Amino acid sequence: MDTPVEPTDTGVPAPGPREVQFELRTAPKLWPFLGAGVVAAALVALVVAWFSHESNVAAAAAHGEAVEFTFGTLLGFFFVIFAIVGAAVGALAFLLMDRLGRKQARTVTVMAEPVTDTEDPQEA
Repeated sequence: MDTPVEPTDTGVPAPGPREVQFELRTAPKLWPFLGAGVVAAALVALVVAWFSHESNVAAAAAHGEAVEFTFGTLLGFFFVIFAIVGAAVGALAFLLMDRLGRKQARTVTVMAEPVTDTEDPQEA
């Protein structure tokens, strides 16, 4: 049967506070950039679909034909196309802001103090 090994006191004192350096920078969040790109794309898709539908209705009326695509169909099509482009533009804006944040990073020095855990993990 195995017996647990108790830690022995080696006489080495616990390390005291020491200086630690960190790189401090601001980092943007990705999702707001992607969301803004998709929202801008939705607005562009709405405008393009509106004018495309108007010209489609006018052309169909001039030739005495039925309208080929509804406004909702055009809006959905243009939204899918422009949303991909808008998300890509948002991702590029995110990368540019992240790079600017890295260039403006600074190094800070803090004092780190060792923390001893006095709780027994089996009691919790």
